[in-house]
Amino acid sequence: MGSIFNIVGCSAALLCHLAGNPAAHQRPGVVLRQLLNCLRNVPRSIGLHNLRHAEGHRYVFTINDDLPDDSASSTIVLLEDGKSLPRWHARDGKSIATEGLGRYAHAGNAIHFSTSDNSSPLTNGRKYTALHTVTTDPAIFGRLMGWRKTATTTGAAQLFEMLPILWPGYFEYGALSGSGPDAVLSDVCLAIDQEKTMRIAARSLSARPVAGAAGQWDFEVVAMAPIAAPPEQWSARGRVDLSPAADMRLLSLAIEGPGGLFLSLDHATTGRLAVRFGRLSIIRAMLLAEFGGTAALEKWIATMARLVTAPLAEGGFGLALDDDAANTLSHILSDDAVTREHELTVRTVDGMRQAELKRASHGS
Repeated sequence: MGSIFNIVGCSAALLCHLAGNPAAHQRPGVVLRQLLNCLRNVPRSIGLHNLRHAEGHRYVFTINDDLPDDSASSTIVLLEDGKSLPRWHARDGKSIATEGLGRYAHAGNAIHFSTSDNSSPLTNGRKYTALHTVTTDPAIFGRLMGWRKTATTTGAAQLFEMLPILWPGYFEYGALSGSGPDAVLSDVCLAIDQEKTMRIAARSLSARPVAGAAGQWDFEVVAMAPIAAPPEQWSARGRVDLSPAADMRLLSLAIEGPGGLFLSLDHATTGRLAVRFGRLSIIRAMLLAEFGGTAALEKWIATMARLVTAPLAEGGFGLALDDDAANTLSHILSDDAVTREHELTVRTVDGMRQAELKRASHGS
């Protein structure tokens, strides 16, 4: 029970946090841009301009592309005569100039590199090209390039075919139906920890473009459960906006779990975020087992309640709740409130965030 809660419950809370605070969390934009590129055309060429000598063995190309650099997780691969340079994304920039031998780094709008034999790229007659991919692992990059030569899929089907290449051993599926923008995976299996011991399965995973809304996709995961506890089935569905100019990425999310548990997020209206949740008995039971008693659970709940009202700069949600709402939040997982249903609404008015927590009726 704890595994699936960590997967679904904590992920949903994080998504709500990021959706409600897009300006305070810039890194998710990097991931979303990479996902958007997956749904488009990856790998793709990156333009290289203004080749110049810097120092020692280090030379510099200017690039004009909005991609994460090595301070995040660069996805640019630099090739010499069609072959990847051997020393990827050198963290020690000085070694490019002093040692060279194919080292390179991506910083801002520039690629700093050395040739494979420390010759001058200005005179050695070799061709240098760059590709944007979705990995910086040479082995995975090779598999992606091999797949790219034979792949005919597009859209969601293209992304789904990439997943087991990008995360070998972590992601696998039984079959893929559909070869265009609409695609459905069946018998999905996913490991979410480094040791690959925490594994979940799902009957199906689908993603479909929203008609008349360029860049928006509906997704659904059906019958998701920990492999170690298959009866504990969950489902998730929602809508994301992957268009480059979108202000809000996660437009909606709905999760249903054992015992009638539900959580839904609505962020389709600019300046308004609504989160509905209820039937949390299974969450309380899991937490009691995890913490070993009511006292420890209540202490943890109090900490989470403080996090909700903590400033954004301190990693909190930054919500100013009145005393009644704060008291309600602190008691949501108590014995007498755990079956109730609530709605948290956050509105941004003139740059100020206004929050309201109230009782709600599921499905109303």
